[in-house]
Amino acid sequence: MVRRAFTLVELLVVIAIIGMLVGLLLPAVQQAREAARKMQCSNNMKNIGLALMNHESLQGAFPATRYGIDADIPAELGTSVKCDQRYAGSGFLAVTPYLELTSLFIAMNEGKIMPFQEDSSTSGWKTSEMTAAIAVRPSVFKCPSEISQDQTKSDTGLGNSAAVGLTCGTCSYALCCGTNGVSYLKIKDYTSVKHKNNGAFIYRIKRKAQEFRDGLSNTFFAGEVCDSDQDWSRCCWGYTQVLRSGMRACENPLNTKLGQGISHSGSPSNTTYNGAFGSLHVGGGNFVYGDGHVTFISNGIQLETYKALATRSGNEIIEESL
Repeated sequence: MVRRAFTLVELLVVIAIIGMLVGLLLPAVQQAREAARKMQCSNNMKNIGLALMNHESLQGAFPATRYGIDADIPAELGTSVKCDQRYAGSGFLAVTPYLELTSLFIAMNEGKIMPFQEDSSTSGWKTSEMTAAIAVRPSVFKCPSEISQDQTKSDTGLGNSAAVGLTCGTCSYALCCGTNGVSYLKIKDYTSVKHKNNGAFIYRIKRKAQEFRDGLSNTFFAGEVCDSDQDWSRCCWGYTQVLRSGMRACENPLNTKLGQGISHSGSPSNTTYNGAFGSLHVGGGNFVYGDGHVTFISNGIQLETYKALATRSGNEIIEESL
């Protein structure tokens, strides 16, 4: 019996068919992978939401977005502010014990880090244990779709020379302070953003559950951010700086890009930023609410609805499907 080999034409046809099949399957594989990443991101946010709820249950209030204050001192504190009211530790740092990250909490002096003004009573916070801990990026603070580097340098606007240039672990999430965003910074009304905002998390003050008159299930607690290793959208989990690391506002629409929307220029080197939430998931981004549930919010959500979900007691009626 004579054996026949494939002809060149037959081989090319087979290769072409295989190429077509791969071309058809590849988008499906990519979609499946992104669906898995999106689900993992949702699980991260659910764990963060549960940690925030546990903090409230055990300590009587949700954490502040920042342990203390910076250069802008609320009028009720007067001109003399104790050093223990100036720490820059974040709300995420405050809930690390409820995320099985107690060792980081202890290493970072339980959040008492980066005081705005360094003096003899606050020296000693920058230990080798703290600098090692703040450089870590726990997996719960990393969205699998986010492509930022795991570390970046701390902001220059922290008001403490020893804090500038620290290597800090980045974060794919930020706490929601409300709707007072960069437009207030542009007119130098910093208090309305940091201390008097209308959302869940502000500087120094810990909100109690009864303060959420709109209901915890109707109030954003945290959302996604992207480009967390870049100056314009820097986000580190260990400390908070206004409308970047640790906090965002819903003044600009979800996924407002660099150079779009209402923007402000500030440190470092007059970097322009818009304080918006953002995500690399197609079509929108994940948000966790005060009751711990997570919802994927579409880019097409009406801005007024989006803002209503960012306030804790605005008495808005939210009827539109998300």
